[in-house]
Amino acid sequence: MDHLILHYENISTINLELVSVDREKAISEYGNLVPSKDAPILAGAIKSGVEVLITLDQRHFFTEKTNHVKLKIIIETPGDFLKRFYKEG
Repeated sequence: MDHLILHYENISTINLELVSVDREKAISEYGNLVPSKDAPILAGAIKSGVEVLITLDQRHFFTEKTNHVKLKIIIETPGDFLKRFYKEG
């Protein structure tokens, strides 16, 4: 129960920010790494300056292409993020 309360307290401190992304530019920059439909998501995460992009889309975001490219962000599943977050915290 204490972990759940801590989790909700941590979530309540998050600053949310909407970022506008040019879809065509995102596809030209990141379409070689992820499918066109996912390129704006990756571009938005990078543009916003987040440390981590959390996604369940393992088929498109956890590939040989994305594993071998040095991105400015970490891409993780929710489970991996939570394990790392609570281990470090």
